[in-house]
Amino acid sequence: MIIAIMPAAVTSIVFADIFDGDTQFAAESVLITHILALLTIPLWLDIVLFHSSFAVLC
Repeated sequence: MIIAIMPAAVTSIVFADIFDGDTQFAAESVLITHILALLTIPLWLDIVLFHSSFAVLC
């Protein structure tokens, strides 16, 4: 589940460049997902570890 909330990989910029994609869009997407990850990762970890029955199973 933690992998699903991780930001986009930086290699997407390289792939966009190799395959003649929109590198500007790829770079902006990576930046935005990394900034949002600063908020969403702690939020999801809080939900999963402290507010669900999943924590009881661990």
